[in-house]
Amino acid sequence: LKLQPRGSHCMEGCFAPLLRALRSALGGMSAAVQDDATSAAASAAASAADLEQAAKKARTTAAGIAAVAGGANGLDGAATPAPRGAEGRRLRKEQNREQHREKAREHKKERKRAQLQRRQEAKRKVLESMTPEECSAFLVWQKTEGLALKHEADASLRRAFEDGKPKVVINCSFSHIMHYKEQTSLAKQAQMSYVAIRDMRSPIQLHLTSVNAENPSLRPLEIIGMRGWILHVHEEPVWKLFDLSKLVILTPDADEDLEEVTEDKIYVIGGIVDRSVSKMQSRQQAEEHGALCLRKLPIKAHGPRGAHPVLNIDIVVRILAERLSRGDDWPGVLAACLPSRYSGGPTGRMLRKERARQRKAASQDGTEAGARAAGSDDGEDEDDVDDDGDGEGEGGCGGGGAGAVDEEDRVGAEASAAESCGA
Repeated sequence: LKLQPRGSHCMEGCFAPLLRALRSALGGMSAAVQDDATSAAASAAASAADLEQAAKKARTTAAGIAAVAGGANGLDGAATPAPRGAEGRRLRKEQNREQHREKAREHKKERKRAQLQRRQEAKRKVLESMTPEECSAFLVWQKTEGLALKHEADASLRRAFEDGKPKVVINCSFSHIMHYKEQTSLAKQAQMSYVAIRDMRSPIQLHLTSVNAENPSLRPLEIIGMRGWILHVHEEPVWKLFDLSKLVILTPDADEDLEEVTEDKIYVIGGIVDRSVSKMQSRQQAEEHGALCLRKLPIKAHGPRGAHPVLNIDIVVRILAERLSRGDDWPGVLAACLPSRYSGGPTGRMLRKERARQRKAASQDGTEAGARAAGSDDGEDEDDVDDDGDGEGEGGCGGGGAGAVDEEDRVGAEASAAESCGA
């Protein structure tokens, strides 16, 4: 169009419709392109909004997870609000109980470590008071004695396992009504029963029944070392393993006392550990299975006044073993086997506290004596310096009193060291 000569109106008239058509076509194309661009921009904006919303949700979820994790693990950060009402009180009580249990576990570990350190210190003092030859002979004797005691205990357990009489059964079929702490206590009492038979060299043959995969006490028993014990473990209940006419069910709910312990009977102890004592459980189970010989230990007749008839399993096993070896001496058997709290004596906790007080007083007396000795030594060094200038006074060689060990202390330490080795 720019090349056309000026004033040529005919050319403009000829191309006018074409120009209008071109303009309209170009306008339509630009409008379509603009619409496409607008729609594309709108869709992109919508996609960006969706992405932003999804990211916000993800951030919210992550914050919630972090808050829950922080609240569960005690970490810093956003914590979820504590529940209120009865649920909140229950959770706080459970937390307090768990803290108390953790403190008790730590205290028990500390007490055991202190006990071990005292035994090691006693043994060290004994060895330091000996000559090298005596020390070597003592260590050899200690090792030999320990091995001999172990072989003797294993031989006794093996004889009881093969031909021991009478049979004593711990019925572990009550585990489903106990919670985990009571099941753990049952496993511990079974272990203490096994140790009592081993240490007393008793001919009693020990059995554990109903110890199968469905029994919740199986795991605590395995943890405490049952697989390494020399005793009989059965998956079946006691009612299917032995003749019912030979069973003597020991239960505090029985009407008659146990008068004697004979080798031809099988004595069944209910493996029940309940903090709040539930009555009639072992008696009802025995009557349901047709066992009619129910007996209780004659604690009221021959035991100390006010003694409770409900005892730990290991105490019952120890009473049966003592009665079998002593004969018809129920007062002596019960006096030897019942805990001291039954006879009005000090409990184990009271004895531990008394020993701790004695150790503390002895350490304080030793510290004061050492301070007085150090003061007297300083005075002697100042007063007894000789005039010859050789630097040696009369008290320079007199250091034997502070490190000397009395003969009584030495014998006690030797006994303690031998006992720790035997254990």
